Amino acid sequence: MGVEFNNMAAQSGTAIYKLLLNHIGDTTVLSTAAVVVTGILEAVQQSYATIRKADGDAEYVVLSYVESVSFPSA
Repeated sequence: MGVEFNNMAAQSGTAIYKLLLNHIGDTTVLSTAAVVVTGILEAVQQSYATIRKADGDAEYVVLSYVESVSFPSA
């Protein structure tokens, strides 16, 4: 069984990547078709963002699946 990497190519040139880079440390809500993740944006990599939730768990969200972003504290 292999892993497909369709939609997970480097996203560093996209608007979502650039937007998120400016909000590291801010409360962030990232929505995909499957889930809504809320917490502190800790890091943005080429293909995913790391959000620290209130319970201390880290969530990793693939940027190519993000449908909406909001910054409630901004």
